[in-house]
Amino acid sequence: MKPTEEPKALVLGFDPPCGHWTAALALARTAGVLGIRVDLHDALGYTSELSNHVMRAVYRKVLLRMPMVWDSAYRRPAKKGVAGPATSMAAWDRIFRPSFERLARRLPKYRVVICTQAYAAHTVLRATELMPLSSPRPKVYGVATDLVPHAAWDLPGLHALFVTHKDWQLIPMRIPRIEAGIPIHPRFAEVCAEPKTAFLPPDADSRLRILLCGGSLGLGPMLELVECIVRKRMPVVLDVLCGSNKPLGNAVRRLNTPHTPVSALHVDPDGEQAPYYRRADLYLGKAGGISVAEAMACGLPLILAFLLPGQERLNMERLQALGCSRFAENIEQACRHLADWIANPQAREAAAAISKQWGRSDASYRIWQNILAETPLEGFHAGELPEKLGAAASVSPEA
Repeated sequence: MKPTEEPKALVLGFDPPCGHWTAALALARTAGVLGIRVDLHDALGYTSELSNHVMRAVYRKVLLRMPMVWDSAYRRPAKKGVAGPATSMAAWDRIFRPSFERLARRLPKYRVVICTQAYAAHTVLRATELMPLSSPRPKVYGVATDLVPHAAWDLPGLHALFVTHKDWQLIPMRIPRIEAGIPIHPRFAEVCAEPKTAFLPPDADSRLRILLCGGSLGLGPMLELVECIVRKRMPVVLDVLCGSNKPLGNAVRRLNTPHTPVSALHVDPDGEQAPYYRRADLYLGKAGGISVAEAMACGLPLILAFLLPGQERLNMERLQALGCSRFAENIEQACRHLADWIANPQAREAAAAISKQWGRSDASYRIWQNILAETPLEGFHAGELPEKLGAAASVSPEA
């Protein structure tokens, strides 16, 4: 779509997981749709400067009517004593209400679809109340990004809820539910269709390649885990996803040794991490819904550590029940699990097979397909996808 053309629809993806599949590839690369990622996790309850940064991106893209592949709010820690995203309704009234009132005056031109993660659903539903009665009422979809259900989703204002698996049907809810899986970046569908060797460096050796994730925890725990693995001289190659944490990356690189090679990977959350998951043999990190879904889509056995209380523990319990993961209470236990799986390839391969069986690299495609089936957008069809993504969506990872 040329910048001067009028888009046929506006899709708002609230929070990183939903923004992955709406703004990044599945919609923005399909001509005629504006895909905007609004990162409420970074903005709501944090600084007004940061929220203004996010909203300016929305205004700029909506007013100029330009397609958008990615617009990420940079992260800042919450100020001490400031409530987080799930509780700060005062932040909504102070920051987002005026912004949405101005934005709503532009929305009658568009057919609007909104997708949101659980903790932002109340805020997003309040936003739709500001839109003029003359404009089509947006359809708000909930997108589950965890493996088990929780009560926060029982919101009558949601049009439908995309859930991870059929077990969600055991929880009484008033909203229609559609099984799809956790919506990881569509790039994973394309990558999972390729052989693992396509993403290995030319000089790759035969040692197990471990993908270590959890850079959001900061320097301490991640560095201690790498130090433990290196100190024990484990015969593995460590790929450490550091995100934008440069101090962590610098510290990790200093631990590189011939017997345990260590590399620090700095990637933006726009799908470029997919090849690193695909080339790995094992995932070691925390139990966030998106991270474990990315690992399972690539058929990786999981060692889970650094759990956050609440939802991540529920995710861990679900994965242990499936049989594709082990849980480490501390760094020493994580190293013992890793050593055991190095020594027992049959057990590791059995866990990998279960992970591959339950992984859903096609979840983003299924959600997009269902939205188009329920909410026809002019010029689109339910099976329409960016180039390569459609063919890759139903292909399972190769060994």
